[in-house]
Order: sequence, then structure tokens, then C-alpha cells
Amino acid sequence: HRTFTEVGFARAPIPERTWAALSTYYYNNRHAAQREDWDDLGTSMAFVNWWESQTRLIPMPLRWKERWHRELMPTVAAWAGDVQLQATAFYGMRVYADASWLIRHVDREDTHALSAIMNLDQSDDVEAWPLLIDSLDGETHSLTISPGEMLFYESARCLHGRPLPLKGSRFVNAFVHYRPKDDPHWHAVAGSYSGAAVRWAADHIAVRSEEAREMARRLAAHSGHAWLAGAAAASPSAAPTSSAGSLGGSLTWEAAVALDAAIAILLFGVLCLVARRLRLTGLILARLQRAARPRREKGEAV
Repeated sequence: HRTFTEVGFARAPIPERTWAALSTYYYNNRHAAQREDWDDLGTSMAFVNWWESQTRLIPMPLRWKERWHRELMPTVAAWAGDVQLQATAFYGMRVYADASWLIRHVDREDTHALSAIMNLDQSDDVEAWPLLIDSLDGETHSLTISPGEMLFYESARCLHGRPLPLKGSRFVNAFVHYRPKDDPHWHAVAGSYSGAAVRWAADHIAVRSEEAREMARRLAAHSGHAWLAGAAAASPSAAPTSSAGSLGGSLTWEAAVALDAAIAILLFGVLCLVARRLRLTGLILARLQRAARPRREKGEAV
């Protein structure tokens, strides 16, 4: 697997100019936080215990997100060895509440090669809420960052999460993600900085870990989704599928979504065709009725 750094993560201060803008925007808009809608994302996004402790988002204008994304890029690139980067995602500002926790996971490969977590604020009653992250050699580390600090990490390579519940009323993070410029398949290229094996893939896919199966059991109890309860009880090699899983369970999530979309488009086409046929039939009947009406009137006159 391709990696970029020797360890896989590093802690650093948020650049002064960006921190000034981020913290000012947060302070002025901290009361505008809205409920983060996890229901529409489906049960496959069960990395956060949103059904037990609701997270909120502070919306940000696109122009500011793009500006901060650009400003942070040189810092992330320098940490990764002056890699030319392309911005892919800026998420947050997410507000965690008391008892929030995040299952340990890795991020999607095509967009999350190099990332950073920024601590924007935390309430005075917050106890240390460590991020557990695996270095590229597989060793687990416990790290904390204070407001004004960020953590660089290879988020598609290093298993990470906050499995311990938050003790405190507020903890605010934002997340930036990048990949090598014009290289969406960077992860398919062999080679790494250190040559160390990246060992998370086989053992830590979310639904294969004991931690995730426990989350599936709790989410099944909350939502009533039967397949979640089945996934929780299954062997470590089992994994839930989408609505297209009846095709043998061999489809990836992306392929299943594409198949569902194709089926929806096909059904829409059939409905349009039926509607057109019905419309043509209605026009023909209307013309026949108009043509028959003069004959009936002539017969009545005779």
C-alpha cells in the first residue's frame, strides 16, 4: 500500500491566519448549529453513535470553506514530503455532545489520502478525549489536541477513532481531506515512505471488528433494522450489503448504489412509456368521440 510519511500522523498548530479566521467564524456562529442528519445517510454510516448523542453542524459558506481548504494545503503537503495535493473534502464544523463516541475506522481511499483534524473549541468541563490512532507499523497511540491545534494523519491508512465516550458538554472539530493531485487511484500504486506493512485492511474493516459489531447490535435495537442484528451476530468475515445484496452479496457498496440507480432509471423509463401510451390512447378515443358526435346529431335530426 502506498503511504507518504514514516509514522502516519503528526500534531501541529493551525496556521495563525487560518486559525484567526476559523475561530472568529466559529465564535460568531456558534449558536447557529443545526442537527446533523444521519438518518438520510443510512445505517452504513454508523461510525458515530448519533442515536445516543446527537451531533450538530455549524454551516459554513462555500467560499470560506474553499479559502481555508486552500490555506491549509501547503502545510499538509509539507508534512507529507511536499506532495502536490488536490483538495477533496472539508467537513464540519461538527459539535459533539456529552457521551459521543466514534468507532475506530479508516476513511475512503479515493478522496482521503492525507487529512487533518482541527480542534476549534471545547467546553471547560471537557475531560481529555483522546483519539486512538494506529501508526503505519500497527502500534496504537492515544493523542489529544487542544483548541488551535490540528492532527495530520493518513486517514485511509491509519485506523482511528474515539471509542471512549466524551465527558463534557461540547467538543468542536473540523476536518480537511486531500489526495495527490490528479491521481484518484493513488492508493493502487505500490511503495511507501518507510516500506512498513500497512496492516489495518484485513482486520479492521468496520463491520469485521468486535467494536463495530457491538455498535451494530446497539443500532439494531434503536432502529429495528434486522440485517444489522444479523451482521452483529455473524462471523468476523460477514458484512452487510445494500438492497442489491440479494445478488449473492458480491457487490461493493458503490456497485450496489449504481445498480439501484440503474433500476430506478429503468423503472422511470417504463412509467414514461406507459404514460405516453395512455396519452396516445386518450387522444385517439377523444377523436373517435368527436367524429361520432356529428353522425348521432344527424341521425337524430332525420
